[in-house]
Amino acid sequence: MEHSRTENSILIMVTGVGQKLVNMAIGFISRKIFIVYLGMAYVGLNALFSNVLSLLSLAELGLGSAITVYLYKPLAGKDEEEIRTYMHFYKKCYRYIGAAILVMGLCLVPALPYMVNFDNSETPDVNLYLVYLLFLANSVASYWFFAYKSSILTADQKGYHVNNLTTLYSALASIAKCLVVVLTRKFILALITELALGILKNIMIARKADQFYPFLKEPGAKPVPPPVLKKMFRDVRALFLSNVSFKLFSATDNLIISAVLTTTLVGYADNYTMIINYVVMVIAMVTASLTASIGNLNARESMEKRMEVFRELDLANFWISSVSFVCLFCLLTPCVQLFFGMDKALSRSIVLFLSLHFYMGTANNILSSFKTTMGVLRQGCYLALFGGVLNILLTLWLASTMGLPGVYLATILSEIFTTFFPVGYYTFRDGFGLPSGKYLFTMAWRMLLTMGMGGFVYWLCSLPREVTWGWFILQCGVCALVPNIILLVLFGRTQAFRDLLKRAERILAQRAQK
Repeated sequence: MEHSRTENSILIMVTGVGQKLVNMAIGFISRKIFIVYLGMAYVGLNALFSNVLSLLSLAELGLGSAITVYLYKPLAGKDEEEIRTYMHFYKKCYRYIGAAILVMGLCLVPALPYMVNFDNSETPDVNLYLVYLLFLANSVASYWFFAYKSSILTADQKGYHVNNLTTLYSALASIAKCLVVVLTRKFILALITELALGILKNIMIARKADQFYPFLKEPGAKPVPPPVLKKMFRDVRALFLSNVSFKLFSATDNLIISAVLTTTLVGYADNYTMIINYVVMVIAMVTASLTASIGNLNARESMEKRMEVFRELDLANFWISSVSFVCLFCLLTPCVQLFFGMDKALSRSIVLFLSLHFYMGTANNILSSFKTTMGVLRQGCYLALFGGVLNILLTLWLASTMGLPGVYLATILSEIFTTFFPVGYYTFRDGFGLPSGKYLFTMAWRMLLTMGMGGFVYWLCSLPREVTWGWFILQCGVCALVPNIILLVLFGRTQAFRDLLKRAERILAQRAQK
């Protein structure tokens, strides 16, 4: 049975959020087990090598996002031949990308002693080279074992199948790793277990894609037409530059912390960033569930309809991002103290910078989805790349002068005018064809409002001096209630909010009739 864009988005959203909530619970438990049975040095090493492999994934060039955009139209028109053309091309590219990551990863092996920086008293009893090679194998396997087939499910608004399988195998991998660590205290065996289950996950997702699209198994396919290929590579180049800038912002901090400060400190910071990343993933899953619908919307509907939907989704995304900022700023430290230990807390300034970086990343989710699906891929990529380079330079300087707070302050200073505001500017100018000034002012006003709410709620939550589960639950209630009341008072009478409510009422009525 065919579903509407809205119904597909909700189905993908529910399964995606459910997946992240399950992963979040398992992640907290597995992190606690790693800290207790292995120690913070292993947590830091795990976070460091994860970032190194994240940088190597730049070899993907943004190809996955670009090809997903090209799949929207043939999927909507059920053009099997054109779909096979793109998927065959995608398969060949991923084989080369996996090989490139393998070669680049092996080239980094001699540099490992310069990346890892342990004090003599905290050096883990493990072969660092073998640990790194297992991380590298896990990354390469994701490209060589059918991972490309998940893209067609995502583009065709069937990403909930990918979500369900990913949830299952992520849970199995985490549980298996924890059992291995508890029974053997061997980090190497835990990584081998994760590698094996990751390959199995990709094989199962590929089988699911073959069930929905059996024509993909037919041998051979027409080559991508040269004009399309030329345009695709222009888009890939733009996405690659955007991905480079993103990685320079997100994947270099741990490297610099490890090299300039200590690798163990990476573990302490990663306790915070793990929680933030879980929230980011939940919000991103909501956005990702809408991306295919937005692509369908931009392919079929008028500009007036696009703007109407954009205003609704943008307000909803801001609301979620703003409330999440308040919750993270106020609750991160007590959460880390209660789950991982009172001695694992970081300073208030670090928490503020981390929370603000989170807000700047998630508040633009809907903007970025519209920008990408409208084909506005090249605009702003060089400015974002400059911001990434600036981030590295500022981080090196501020890390040596301010320590850990300087690392995260550098990120805020670098991205605010090179990635945060430019996304709004280019989306309105080149996507909607409208002046951007009014929306840029809205972005600035929303950020100041969010920070003001965060300061006020933080003052309310800081009244109790003790860190106990009772106070933490009460603080959670305050963080959930107060910012929502403020936002309801400020935005409850806007047209976008009323339209959003009407859309929700229609969906609920349709579901009730079924």
